[in-house]
Amino acid sequence: MDFLPLKFPCQWPDLCRRSLLVGFPVIGSQVGAYHDLCAQLNQRTPECWALWGPDPERIRAAQFVAETLADAVEWPNLILHPEDPFELLFWDHKSCAIDDLSLVEAMMTIEDHFNVSSTVEELNVFQKAPVSRYLDFLLGRPG
Repeated sequence: MDFLPLKFPCQWPDLCRRSLLVGFPVIGSQVGAYHDLCAQLNQRTPECWALWGPDPERIRAAQFVAETLADAVEWPNLILHPEDPFELLFWDHKSCAIDDLSLVEAMMTIEDHFNVSSTVEELNVFQKAPVSRYLDFLLGRPG
């Protein structure tokens, strides 16, 4: 099966602009974007982990990040693709409606686990990069 990285949902520009309906339960643009991303994720099978390469440490690290994010952001079947946009995976649909800190806590858990700490500047770079770049940072590998 051909696994593709996540694509930005059509509602993404509205979320970035914080348009009128963002944050409204049931009808807000974040609802459609979340369902779109969930549908993409639900198409993945465990075979997708092979895209991370033969290094078991890298695969385990990606799985730890996936499990932590899945719990925090309520992603179903979170099997990461190395080219998934960091920005999408680390987007919390709940924070559009309320001040939810579950994603901040998840990032702290991830970075504590790997004994690293990212700066604001590094996070800005990761925001526009694939998740594999963040994972290599976590593992202390040049990216």
